[in-house]
Amino acid sequence: EIHIVGEGDTCVWPATYGDHPPMPGAVAPAYVFPQTVAPTGVARLDGSNSLLRRGYLVGAFVTKAIYYFESLTETPIEAPVAVVDDFDEFVIDVTQAPGGDIVFATAGALGTAIHRLHVPLRGDCNGDGLTNSQDVLPLLREIHDGTPAHHRMIGAQGGAYVGSWGCDANADGLIDEADLTALTSLLQGRRRAVGRR
Repeated sequence: EIHIVGEGDTCVWPATYGDHPPMPGAVAPAYVFPQTVAPTGVARLDGSNSLLRRGYLVGAFVTKAIYYFESLTETPIEAPVAVVDDFDEFVIDVTQAPGGDIVFATAGALGTAIHRLHVPLRGDCNGDGLTNSQDVLPLLREIHDGTPAHHRMIGAQGGAYVGSWGCDANADGLIDEADLTALTSLLQGRRRAVGRR
């Protein structure tokens, strides 16, 4: 579970936990996972990552996962999306480096390790690690997959066409026609740079 603790708040864990009614005077959890995940670390995204600009990442020991929350301040808190799920090792912590890279620490049978989370590039709608003309058709499919004609970035993998979060080419949190314009700008900018050499 996740608690948003204010000055003077009493959470009274373990007497108040999960979806059980809180003890008198205690603050109930802000979010309760549907199964035991054992949160191990939380990172607030600061805008320096080109795609994951805002929100929170939460590491989880039991599920060996990293969960993405768009917000922890809006109530009710929406269920997170697992950006890493059932990893080979236990997730111990997650953080964001000054340049925007997401890194996480794990522990396993061979010891501990630090890993870099590979976030899709802006415009990389087909998830091949590149932003190029091969992303235009997947982006069109992802746009038309949405109901209404736009949908949240974190819903890219939930429709008939399974695009990557990189379909959000303008990094506004939505996948819509504006991303086609942004992808076109990204591609034109690269062509000019190559033409000058």
